[in-house]
Amino acid sequence: MLRTVLSSLCVVLALSIPSLAQQAGGSGLPPPATLAEWKKAASFRLKANIHPRMRAIGRLEPESDGQSATIAFQINPDGRITNVKIVNASEGLSPRMQKYIVKTFETMPRMPPFSPDMGAMPDLVTVAVNINCDSKKP
Repeated sequence: MLRTVLSSLCVVLALSIPSLAQQAGGSGLPPPATLAEWKKAASFRLKANIHPRMRAIGRLEPESDGQSATIAFQINPDGRITNVKIVNASEGLSPRMQKYIVKTFETMPRMPPFSPDMGAMPDLVTVAVNINCDSKKP
């Protein structure tokens, strides 16, 4: 009996979690209702995903310490990130690192879907990325 109840619960969770995840681009939270809520949610999502990935980059190429790049990308109304490119990079930032940074953004989880007051046109975003290889630095 308990096994049947647990199996049923697992099926219900398996069916409901994907729909919850799609609502807010994977967070399981309801989608933002306003532009201000969307900005907070998107900022949190970027920070939560960029920093761990940038630390990993620093371990790959320590000579990139102190280098920076400016990334431009498009956020679509459904939260997908597309058209990622580097618009500016430090002179010492290797082509390999530049490709890795672009790949980091291309594979990032979806942003929250646009709120009703944001319209249906994609939004172009630029983000500065500073590489800090010393894990003791803040």
